[in-house]
Amino acid sequence: MAFYQEVFLNEALIIFSDEPKSDNDTFIQLGVDCSDWESIVESIQNQKGKYYCKGVHHSAASNWLDFSDNFKSITAAGGRVENEQQDVLMIYRRDKWDLPKGKVDEGETIPEAALREVKEECGVNQLTLGSKLGIIYHLYHHKGKWILKDTHWFKMQGSIEDVLIPQHEEDIMQIQWMPSKENDWRANTYPSILKVMEW
Repeated sequence: MAFYQEVFLNEALIIFSDEPKSDNDTFIQLGVDCSDWESIVESIQNQKGKYYCKGVHHSAASNWLDFSDNFKSITAAGGRVENEQQDVLMIYRRDKWDLPKGKVDEGETIPEAALREVKEECGVNQLTLGSKLGIIYHLYHHKGKWILKDTHWFKMQGSIEDVLIPQHEEDIMQIQWMPSKENDWRANTYPSILKVMEW
């Protein structure tokens, strides 16, 4: 099975893949010096489009390991919560529509963290954990360092009868049940969230 891994970086998508690509695709070359990774990330952080990584190894999996080893990693978990009408629970934070998620605490399992974070950020009580949807990787800059976050997403069932309470200390200004196909919020969210909605 061919290796394939995506990393979201704002509007850019970094791809590690064993599949051959066309000459029209944009490639970035990774070197052996870890400063190469950070300079490449900084050079494309404000760009849009897909960037296929070439590295010093023949396999994309080995290049991905080299890449990921050069960043501090954080594991998070969250939920795509649907109600009885198949609307999705969305939060409005830092001027974007998002899905509830947060960092996994020490001693906590990933599914436990996903449930806890959704409950804390949205105030919901009637919440049932469903199947795992997948993992999204994304890079962000925090306190002078690049962080590689892997967020584990789960399908969850909530209720439209629940009273929604935004966690303001986490900069959440609004919580709303949204039709999953509605274009208004889709125009003001992250590419990674659109991917979670496709699963």
